[in-house]
Amino acid sequence: ATYADIARARDRIAEVTGAAPRWYRPPYGALTAAAVVTCRRLDLTPVLWTAWGRDWVAGATPEQIRATLARTLAGGGTVLLHDADCASSPQAWRGTLGALPLLVDWARERGLTLGPLGAHSLPTGP
Repeated sequence: ATYADIARARDRIAEVTGAAPRWYRPPYGALTAAAVVTCRRLDLTPVLWTAWGRDWVAGATPEQIRATLARTLAGGGTVLLHDADCASSPQAWRGTLGALPLLVDWARERGLTLGPLGAHSLPTGP
């Protein structure tokens, strides 16, 4: 079942974007043995995060999200934010969207460079 779920998602992403994904972020950060084996079979690299904004919480403001991220975010870190409400409070994505410019400003003030996951020095395969 794990293989079927992850393979279906990978195939759908490739169909929509024209490129197969390279990364797999497990739901809730629960990386199971079945998911690791599946990633290896599908040439995906599992990735977790080093800082989260707790942006799914009802009433989280952009300022709160940025402050929560700032507590643990450092150079080379990976941020977890959400762009949908499927596992969040309704409309929580709006706080996330509002936090992005605050996060960019905060990072720039500290000399941190923001970029895609592929810019990390992570391995390119499982």
